[in-house]
Formats: sequence, structure tokens, C-alpha cells
Amino acid sequence: MRGTIWKSKHCCSHLLCCRKQQAQQQHHKIHCWKQFSVRQAKRYVPAPARASRRAVPESACYRIRIQSVSNLPPINQACYDATYELQLGVSLYDEALGAFYGNTCYSPSDVLTHQHQQTAAAVAGHGADVAMEFNFDVYFHSVVSDPQCKAVVEVIIVEKDSAGASTGQFSIGWAQLPLFTQSGSGGHLPGSQPAAAPIMSGTPRYLLFRSLCGEGLQPPIVIQGCHMTYQTAAYPAMNAAKPLLPPDFLVSFTDIVPGLRRFDSNGQITTSHKRVLSTLASPMLAPVFRVGLDKLQLRLPQVLHNLISVLPQLMGVLPPPDLQ
Repeated sequence: MRGTIWKSKHCCSHLLCCRKQQAQQQHHKIHCWKQFSVRQAKRYVPAPARASRRAVPESACYRIRIQSVSNLPPINQACYDATYELQLGVSLYDEALGAFYGNTCYSPSDVLTHQHQQTAAAVAGHGADVAMEFNFDVYFHSVVSDPQCKAVVEVIIVEKDSAGASTGQFSIGWAQLPLFTQSGSGGHLPGSQPAAAPIMSGTPRYLLFRSLCGEGLQPPIVIQGCHMTYQTAAYPAMNAAKPLLPPDFLVSFTDIVPGLRRFDSNGQITTSHKRVLSTLASPMLAPVFRVGLDKLQLRLPQVLHNLISVLPQLMGVLPPPDLQ
């Protein structure tokens, strides 16, 4: 009998422990989504109003594909214990206003190997191209179709210590990519040939200084022989995901979009928010549920009940709000 009672107590304790862990996991997920929402709201700036900006009646979807960066100058790796990685940051810029808008979308970092550095140094001056392959896709939708609105891509080097922690990020160049043609109302046609844009030294924050300093600011220096290969195209396959994203909000396949299904590293549908791949290229929307609440009741503390019960008596004693 005692053994049965002890076993029952043990089972109840184990069940309570499991339910507590489930509640903690659920609370953690809610907290993560709250942090995600706050972070997304802070990193997004709507396109500033401009009467002369060309636009289309309905928001259209686009894809920017950064294929490669060629002939980057060799980087002096002063610290041999550190790891150097390359990363791309993509933003939208209105040349007429001199202002960035939307958000900045970052690519996964790619390790800059010693082999690439040695190859870059060996072919320098021989006219050969040494390309760092990225094949980084950025998706967005917008009503903007103005040739003065362009994509700005920054090439960033990330320095990490032996533990994998970032110890510094440095801009080593940037490029402006035209998105819209002068005559058409939308972007380049799907299947268009890749284009190349020269890479300037420094940082794209030069564009902000130019809007402040005007024509007196010296033009950026083009890195000799260094260019970025890219492709822009209208991407109607993303139309199903438009209601899930604000206009001009850049996302990649590694970003979490609430309402869009995502896969884990094994190709399985998951609700995790770490190391996932979204279905942006061919959107799969999360299932929709309708919840109805009937005879909803709210339980209030007794102190509040007491306050409500004496409110009629206080109304004749307290002064009106505008006289307090």
C-alpha cells in the first residue's frame, strides 16, 4: 500500500514538473516573439513622402540577388587568432531626398579564408577576377518604381575571436544598385542578365554626409577593378506573403516572418526561431484559426469590487477632473 502511495506521489510530482516546464517554454516563446516585434518595429523607417516620386497603383514584389563581389583588395590579417568573415548589408535609398528608408537586411557571414587572400594577392595586377560568391537573395514589395530609388549594398568584414564572438565590424566598400528603369513602371524583367556595379571605398554613410554637405563633398573613390555582380527582377511568386510584411521591408530566407512557415536544418516544418529557413521563395502561409469567446467573464480582486461599490458616494465629494 505504501509503495502504491509513493508511486502515485512520484507520478503526480513528475506530471507537475512536466507541466511547469511546458509553461516555462511557452512563456519563453511569447517573450521571444515580443522581443522580435519590438526589434522589427525599431529597424524600419517608412518611405518619406515625396510628391514627384514615381509609383505604381498596387504594391509589386521584387527580388534582389547579390551573386558575387570580385577583386576585393587583400585584407591585412594582423591578428592570427582571429577569424575574418564577409557580410553584406542591403538598404534602400532615395537619391532625391538624400534619405534611407525601409530597413537593412544582412546576409549570413561567409568566412574569408587565407586561401582566398593568397589568391587575391597572387592575381593582383594580372587582370584576373577573384570572386567571393554570395548568391544572397533579398525580397520586398513596394509601390515605389522611381529610378532615383536604389538599393545600397555595404560589404562588411566581421572580426571574431577564437570563441566565435564578434570583436569588430568594418566597412570595406559599398555599391549602388539601380532597381527601376527610366521608362518602365516596374523593375527589370525576370530572367534579365546579371549586371555589375562598381564598389566604392569607405561606407555608404557617405550618402548621408552628401545630403548635408551638398556638392562641396568630394565624390567617393572607386576601388580599381572591384565590382559587385547582381540581378534585380519582379517576383510575383511572393504575392501571397505581401500582407505579412510592411512596404519596403527587406527580408531574406533566414529572417523570421510571422505567419510564414519555415523549415529547420533537416527540412522539417518547425515553429523554432533559431537556424531556420523561411519559404519566401515560394510562400507557404501558416494555418489560420478562428477563435470565438462566449460568455466571457472577468475576475476582479475584492479591493476593486469595494472601490466600485463606493464610487456613487464619492462622485458627490470629489471635485470634477478639470478642477483638480
